[in-house]
Amino acid sequence: MQRLKVMILAAMAVFALGATMAASAYAGVEALNAEGKPTAATFKGVSTKKTNLSTLGSSLEVLCGQTTSEGSLEAGGKVGTFHLRFEKCDTSLGGECTGLGDTAGTILALGSLQLATNSGLTVGYLLFATEHLHFSCTVLGIAKLFLVEGQYLCEVKPINVLTKTLTVACKKGAEHGDPAVTSYENFKGEAATLTNPLSSSEGDTTATMAAEEGEGEATVTPEAKLDL
Repeated sequence: MQRLKVMILAAMAVFALGATMAASAYAGVEALNAEGKPTAATFKGVSTKKTNLSTLGSSLEVLCGQTTSEGSLEAGGKVGTFHLRFEKCDTSLGGECTGLGDTAGTILALGSLQLATNSGLTVGYLLFATEHLHFSCTVLGIAKLFLVEGQYLCEVKPINVLTKTLTVACKKGAEHGDPAVTSYENFKGEAATLTNPLSSSEGDTTATMAAEEGEGEATVTPEAKLDL
């Protein structure tokens, strides 16, 4: 009987060690190629679905009728950069919106991105960090200057399967300017929250929380798997 107890305890110890090793071996979310190795990748796409930028406490929205996206992931398959071209931009009150130095009705956005997931490892995210983005909108005949910057999370599908096409969906919460998601698990497998959430300010006013809402598809080269 004593021998049986020792065997059971040993089996339990092995199981616990295996679980610990599996947890420690988890490398966080990453893009893998057809050989199952972390990979560099590029993505490109054009969406004709409207993108909305809203600010907490304000009914005014910036609306863009078309978005061209380009970006890349570095060789480790976890971090990269993006370039977005928002076109046919105006506001919910009418009037054209244009980025400083950009073509009329166009706003260019640059920044960095990271792969992320939720705590249950069931949802894939792209964490965008937008650099200082200046643009002006003519609202009821008055030119208004806006500054937008910060981080926001967008859901990306499919996950855990090799694909040539990704669908990226950015969502807002119940209110204008309220991001749908602020907590996530980063590519290192660590629990995190947005440290610099997306914000918008008009002229010299204090920056206020903002949210982006839109959806589009992008072609991935080479095909890759968003591995959670």
